[in-house]
Amino acid sequence: PGVLLVQLTVTAANGCEKTIERPVEVFMLQDELLADSVLLCLGDSIHLNPTFPLNATYSWVPGEGLSDPTHPNPLAFPTQSTTYSVTIEGLGNLEGCRIERSIAVTVPPPLLVEAPNDTAFCSPDFLLAAQSNFGVQYTWALDPAFSDVIAQAPQVLVTPFGVQTYYLRVRDGYGCEAFDTVTLEGRGVNVELDSLHLLCLGDTVQLSAQNLDPQDTLSFNWLPPELIVTGGQTPNPTVAPVMPGLQYVFVELENQNGCTLLDSVALGVLDTVSIAGSVSWQQCGGFSIHFSNDSPNAPFYIWHFGDPSNPSASSTHPNPVYTYPAPGTYSVTLSTLPGVECPDTLNFEVEVGDPQIEVAFDFAFGACSDSLEIFFTDQSSNQQSTITNWQWWFSNGTTATGPTASVVVTESQDLLALLEITSADGCVDSLQQSIPIELIEAELPDTVVACPGLGVELNPDGRTDYSYLWSPPE
Repeated sequence: PGVLLVQLTVTAANGCEKTIERPVEVFMLQDELLADSVLLCLGDSIHLNPTFPLNATYSWVPGEGLSDPTHPNPLAFPTQSTTYSVTIEGLGNLEGCRIERSIAVTVPPPLLVEAPNDTAFCSPDFLLAAQSNFGVQYTWALDPAFSDVIAQAPQVLVTPFGVQTYYLRVRDGYGCEAFDTVTLEGRGVNVELDSLHLLCLGDTVQLSAQNLDPQDTLSFNWLPPELIVTGGQTPNPTVAPVMPGLQYVFVELENQNGCTLLDSVALGVLDTVSIAGSVSWQQCGGFSIHFSNDSPNAPFYIWHFGDPSNPSASSTHPNPVYTYPAPGTYSVTLSTLPGVECPDTLNFEVEVGDPQIEVAFDFAFGACSDSLEIFFTDQSSNQQSTITNWQWWFSNGTTATGPTASVVVTESQDLLALLEITSADGCVDSLQQSIPIELIEAELPDTVVACPGLGVELNPDGRTDYSYLWSPPE
């Protein structure tokens, strides 16, 4: 639009000519819609032509899903993907001008979301699990503004005290959102009990059960009754264990809603008098010593192996295995864990001698073609006991028992072979070995074309480290 300078030149038959110029004001009907295409989530709306001219009439089709099909900038709220076309006709100076435009509004499939049903329950926890057809992003919150988010996953485990509403927001791959809520009434018993108590046999200890829900009124019943000294119906009973080892004191709880809970407290009870007779050790293969503590107190002790080459070597396992660097005499210490009120320490010496058990095996190859069978034979020696069991494992998945084994391989590889032997004195020793396997690999063409009088190679990729015998030789 604007002023256009028009020039006209007239030429007569006699060659005379005249030129005139006149300014011409040009009016153009212009209108560009919001975009060629837009994405609109189901239930949302959008204006299609926010920058429209005033001197024109509009006719939109289809009219469904529009606030006014004759409005320059109608509000669109389709329920499915729709392409809207508009005919624009000018008024006044633009009368007679006409243009057509269109805009595609894409509406993704409906996003469905479902939270669990409202419910009341006695268990301390409840699993909130959202269901959705196209959801890719899940958010759980404690408020409708989603400022107090508790999880960003389809599922979350919650522990509501009393009545609590949870809000769910789900987004699909287009960014469209759907919402749901669930109201839970947590009626269950929520308590926090003591962790492990370590004490000496003959001592007493006071336990604690803390009520985490101030709205609850709880009843307590501690079991077994023979361990309860006082307070068996209170949150803080006093108990007196009568035997060493790991044991449990149980508590039955019930609140005003009739919901119940059975929980327990672990007690580690030590009787340090009996530990020495419960400790033993045995040298097995190489310089490995198998230690054993069969006392009921074993879980509450720590071994220090007295290896000068590794001063910090220790273990809390009741029956550890430690490999020393060489023969010799080593000072071993077995003591109660730090924090135990009745500390106990046992010192003893372990004599590590030359190995009396040696694990060994040999193997032989069978005939080799497209596959190879390998035969294994145990060659282990045991000067302190007798071997009672053999277990073989191979990296191709084969297993076997007994002093011999065989395995078939069908491709080149490094085969791992593991032999584990068990002796009558309880020693378990093993040996692993890697065996390189290389099978013959030759791929010949099924057919070749040879011209008369000319030769042709039958095996152009043949290996020089193979020997070949062809037949017939002609």
